Amino acid sequence: MEITLKIAIIGAIAVIIGALIKLLGDLVNKGSSGGLVFTMIILILAVIGGGVFVLNLPTPTPESIETTLPDNVPETSFSGTWQGNDPDDNSTISLILTQTGDHVEGTFSDTFSKQADGALIRPGYWGQGSGNVITSTEAKMSFDLTRSDGASIHLDIRLILSLENTTLTLEVPQSSSIVLRRQQ
Repeated sequence: MEITLKIAIIGAIAVIIGALIKLLGDLVNKGSSGGLVFTMIILILAVIGGGVFVLNLPTPTPESIETTLPDNVPETSFSGTWQGNDPDDNSTISLILTQTGDHVEGTFSDTFSKQADGALIRPGYWGQGSGNVITSTEAKMSFDLTRSDGASIHLDIRLILSLENTTLTLEVPQSSSIVLRRQQ
C-alpha cells in the first residue's frame, strides 16, 4: 500500500476516533448507562485495531520518508552580504560570501579593531577567506586578515546559518559568537 494512501486512511481513522470520543464524552456528561459507555469504548478500540490491521504499517525507514520543504521555507545559501556588531569591541563586521556547491569564499572586513593598549585602529582587519559547506546550515572557513598598521591574523571560523536563512552566526575560537544579518 502506498504511503500517501496510508496517511489518508490514518487521517480518516483519526477523525472517526475523534468523533467517537466526543460522543463518548457527551454520553458520560449526560449520565448515560454504563453499558452504552462501555459499548462506545469497545467501538473506539475496534476502529483503532481495525485500522492497524488493515494498514499493517511497517516501521518507517529514512528511505520511506519523503523529505520536501514547504514552499515558504527558503533554500539555504551562505551567499550574500552579512553584517553585524562584534560584541567584544562593538565594531561592525561585514562578510561578503559566495557559495558554489560545497565551496564558500569571500571577504571579511571590520570597521575598527583594538590594540592591546586599547587604542583603536581604523580600518580594522580585512582579508580573503575560503572554506567548505559541512551541512546546509554549517560551513567552516579560514581567513588571512591584515590591518592598516601591518598586524595580521589567521582565523578559522565556523559559520552557522539560521533555518530562516536570515542570520549567520560566526564562532571564532577564544572570542564571543558574532551574529550577522543578511543585507538586502
